[in-house]
Amino acid sequence: MKYLLLITTIALFNFYYSFSKNNPYYSINKRNQSFINNDSTDLKFTRADSLRGSLMPERKWWDVQKYELNITPNIEEKNISGFNLITYKIIQDNNNLKMQIDLQEPMMIDSIFFDSGMPVDFIRDGNVWYLNMPFQKAGTENSVLIYFHGTPKESRFPPWDGGWVWKKDDNSNPFISAACQGFGASSWYPCKDHQSDEPDNGAVITINTSADLTAIANGRFEPSADQTTDKISYRWIIKNPINSYCIIPYIGKYSDIKDSYQGEKGILDIDVWVLNYNTDKASSYLIPEIKKMLEALEYWYGPYPFYEDGYKLVEAPFAGMEHQSAIAYGNKFELGFWGRDRSGTGHGLKWDYMVVHESAHEWFGNSITSNDIADMWIHETFADYAETLYTEYWFGKDAANEYNKGLRKAIFNKKPVIGYYNVNKEGSPDMYAKGSNMIHSIRHGLNDDEKFRTMMREITKTFYHKNVDTKQIEEFISGYLGFDYGKVFDQFLRNIKIPELEIEISKSGDQVKIRYVNCIDGFNMPLTINSDGKTLKIIPDTQWKTLNINKSESILFDKNLIENNYYLTVNILSNTY
Repeated sequence: MKYLLLITTIALFNFYYSFSKNNPYYSINKRNQSFINNDSTDLKFTRADSLRGSLMPERKWWDVQKYELNITPNIEEKNISGFNLITYKIIQDNNNLKMQIDLQEPMMIDSIFFDSGMPVDFIRDGNVWYLNMPFQKAGTENSVLIYFHGTPKESRFPPWDGGWVWKKDDNSNPFISAACQGFGASSWYPCKDHQSDEPDNGAVITINTSADLTAIANGRFEPSADQTTDKISYRWIIKNPINSYCIIPYIGKYSDIKDSYQGEKGILDIDVWVLNYNTDKASSYLIPEIKKMLEALEYWYGPYPFYEDGYKLVEAPFAGMEHQSAIAYGNKFELGFWGRDRSGTGHGLKWDYMVVHESAHEWFGNSITSNDIADMWIHETFADYAETLYTEYWFGKDAANEYNKGLRKAIFNKKPVIGYYNVNKEGSPDMYAKGSNMIHSIRHGLNDDEKFRTMMREITKTFYHKNVDTKQIEEFISGYLGFDYGKVFDQFLRNIKIPELEIEISKSGDQVKIRYVNCIDGFNMPLTINSDGKTLKIIPDTQWKTLNINKSESILFDKNLIENNYYLTVNILSNTY
């Protein structure tokens, strides 16, 4: 399957809503949408989209502290039942405000009980449930216990089409999991389904299944006494904050391969869970790939963010997914992505795409999480760029440059990278390859790899286990690197044009005129051009600039030389002056 199929199917998660000036992201939306060109999509956003994507008053007064989820899947009937104990802190007096809980149709809530066991009345409004809660004072902490059941949507094309996956392994045994990014955790369990609110104190997930199967989830396994000759409960403890869509069960005939890695924060436990007939293959193949990934990404991005929960890779009945501390793996134990190289350069066949890309989300996506899915580029751009950085760490800078440039064939520029806020609507799939090329272009213009590396490590340190917005990341990069990249971010994140650099060289060869065209007004991405021991740093903008150069430096103004390292096109004008 080609990556083209992957990035186009991500667009399945389109939800629509009309904006209001009362929307807390209105000003950012206004800025983003003012850059949209040639987007003929007829966007129609609904009230349901707003309820899903916005922080309404019924969500804002309480902050999730912990989920304790207990589920029993019925494999034959493809349904589940269970309960979720939600512990939360009251941010502001609720003053008769209801509590909004998300659980999508056709799932059903059976009953709800407040902290002391008091029954709670509730009503349903589509995928939203409103709870009639008693008065609760700011600064206190309470809990609500929610019993639920139903047949969750079954994914037809996981993980890009969200839902549960009920498959069989090669021996016709159950092979079950779920993937619900974008589609939402509320597709199968009751929660506060908004990326901005992760359970601060982690989560517990207990999976009850038949004794001949193994159930795996995030975090660390805690033995349970709840078992009989035919039934067993698997209890997993997550100590760190976690995205609701990352809390995922895996059920099958699994074997565990244990190992460890001496990382920057000490010994990191590694567990690789694979179907029992794949144990030998996984031991010889996956463990080395994981350790190489950890070495490279800790070098570039800093310590792995979840030492307390360990690193776990779990064989899944779909390609892969960044489930925190339990990465879903379905790459068929092959280098590349299902044996293919996204870049077309050959470098992508030197390492396992799913190990590198999905694990990179532990830093960007899981530790650093965007408040709104419209800013999902923060997750995917830096996970995608991790592929370039991994390639450089193990195979050199030339290989990394070639790999990054090769990704450009997956950029379509049909709509902006940033999506629409408060409606659960992400932007273009270009957030992968275009975002990666944007970061690579910024890095080349900087021409200081050590400063770039320390910046990346400082990002992961500053926003460790935090939720962020695009503005915070933009301002951090500009502030750390000492240049205002605002117009660069506007061009690549909010516009669909590929900037063009026009160059006119004087006949005498000692003067050059340059400017950017086919771009937003004021676009000013810095360029550093290196060749044959010569280095020239320039900051073109949308007005002609005249540069006095040494004649020998004219060789630096070469179309291929510049386009190899920057996501733009170069036009050498023929009418030299």
